[in-house]
Parts: sequence; structure tokens; C-alpha cells
Amino acid sequence: QRYGSSFVERLVILGAGPAGLSAALYGARAGLCPLVVSPPMGGQLMAKGVDVENFPGIARAHGSSIVQFMRGQALSFSAEFRDLAVVSVDLQVRPFAMRLNTSSDEGMQEVLHTESLIIATGADSRWLGVKGEKQLR
Repeated sequence: QRYGSSFVERLVILGAGPAGLSAALYGARAGLCPLVVSPPMGGQLMAKGVDVENFPGIARAHGSSIVQFMRGQALSFSAEFRDLAVVSVDLQVRPFAMRLNTSSDEGMQEVLHTESLIIATGADSRWLGVKGEKQLR
């Protein structure tokens, strides 16, 4: 069983945006069976609901379409996904230990262990609050 208190993942990727999914694809192709952990709501590219015109090889597409295509490609090479939030990561121990929020009840947390960790949690837009900014978003 892949999920258990004694199982140690070879590679865990935090974040399922373009960077995390690229890491999942390369890790999966290298035979590392990566596990991608990310909240189910998706990243900034999905949440904004905008057309993307600067993604290599794609002239124009909706952000959610690009993310779904990348996720499908990573899945085809045996990457696995868990749609959960990470509560904490302990980088002081080996293997690394991560606490996942497996329920809306705060008492339900799963501990996941991994040999390698890629943190690709993305970024949030920070707006300046200047005049006219909202019209340009």
C-alpha cells in the first residue's frame, strides 16, 4: 500500500501549477513515481480564469485547459495526485515529514514521508491599490 505510516515516497511535489506539473512529468519519466500534493482548487493559473498567451508551444488557451492537459500528461507517466492541503513540513528529519489535512476536522492529519521534496507552491498577485488598477486586472 502506497499510503501508510511506514511507506516512504521517493519524490513528493507540493503544488500542481505549471512548475509542479512539469516536475511531476520529468520525475515520472525518470521512474520516480512522484506524488503531487495540492489543494483541489488548483493554482493561480486555474483560479484567474484568463487566456494564456505566453505558454511555450501554445498560442492561446485557457489557464485551466493548460493545467488539465499537463496533469493528464503527468498521469500518463504514472505520477499520482492527492488533492489535500499540506499543514506543515519538517525538513529537519530524514526522510522529510509532511502533515496533510485529510479532513475538515483539524484532528484528522496524515503524516507523509519522502526522500525528496520539490516545493512549487507558486505565487499570489500582490496589488498596489493605485488608481485605475482594478480596470487593468
